Amino acid sequence: MTGAGSTATGYQALAANRTANNNTAFGYQTLLANAIGYGGNSANGWQAGKTIVAGSNNTYLGILADATSDFTNSAAIGAYARVNANNKVRIGDANVSVIEGQVAWSLPSDSRLKENIVYSNQLGLDFINLLQTVSHNYIADNCKIRYDGFIAQYY
Repeated sequence: MTGAGSTATGYQALAANRTANNNTAFGYQTLLANAIGYGGNSANGWQAGKTIVAGSNNTYLGILADATSDFTNSAAIGAYARVNANNKVRIGDANVSVIEGQVAWSLPSDSRLKENIVYSNQLGLDFINLLQTVSHNYIADNCKIRYDGFIAQYY
């Protein structure tokens, strides 16, 4: 092995490492096939990141969290989660029905974070009057906190 700066703990963790640098693997067969991946792939969990050979800057967290191919700057988080593109984060597998946190996901509207802004009156008062606001709580919220907002589906 000529790779440097990597850490592996667990049976066959980073087993194929030939020139892979700066990778971290914790668990049975984590980053097993990672022979030439570089730039800090990190895997934690039974066979996490097992199939990648040359990916870089990826994170795999959970039993069999993995990628469908070699990617860059991607993450698979949760048991059986599989990421399938560069610069993508996949949370959970097909069985996950809710992804939530203590606070809502942030979707910034700050103009300092945007470019090519074109002000338009195409969506004027007629459009706004068609919007239907709702008050609701989330099914999975045991505290039944009330929120105001919109429903995405049209019934």
